[in-house]
Amino acid sequence: MANTERIYVIVPETVQTPFEHSDASGFSEPEFNTCYMSPGRLMAQSFHAARILQQELSYNLSTDYRDITTIVLSVRNSKELRKVSNELLRWHDENPDVAAFVEFCDENLEFYGTVAKVHTATAIGPVADSMVLDEIIGHLELY
Repeated sequence: MANTERIYVIVPETVQTPFEHSDASGFSEPEFNTCYMSPGRLMAQSFHAARILQQELSYNLSTDYRDITTIVLSVRNSKELRKVSNELLRWHDENPDVAAFVEFCDENLEFYGTVAKVHTATAIGPVADSMVLDEIIGHLELY
């Protein structure tokens, strides 16, 4: 019988990273740099998040490794990723024994233009019944 469990990974098509900009008077205000995530970069971010989630399952939840289908969903930007992540975290906090939850943050000064870690993927799973998350992720596009 086929395993119906799923790991869901959510990635942003763009990420916004803050940087300081000073005008001629020295007044500094935060601005944002938009980084477009290529398909290869999004695949890598998805892989990192799913790998960390599998490691979390095997080490912290004492679950043996097993094949679990991973579904990658996309959001438009960092703001939407934060919104969906917060909703998934609230659901996870109410259902801690149902699934694991991880957020992956990437570091790449040359690409993101910041030394800060940048949130690039969220993963949750395994979930046997996708309907339990449908209200949170049911509207997201498959990537």
